Amino acid sequence: SSDVCSSDLITLGIFYLVVNTLMLYIAAWLANGIFQVGLVIDSFGSAFVASIVISIVSALVNALVGKD
Repeated sequence: SSDVCSSDLITLGIFYLVVNTLMLYIAAWLANGIFQVGLVIDSFGSAFVASIVISIVSALVNALVGKD
């Protein structure tokens, strides 16, 4: 029973990171197309690592600021 729960959490966590990665691609597309900023993502792997960094920073900021 606990194995099912942990595999569900891992699966949802990976899905969360993949969704964040896709959101980075959309943000880069908008930045390049609309705002002419020049944000470039070289590969899915670099975007995936960036989404991990964003998730960690978000967790730290939420821990420091707290939730209202």
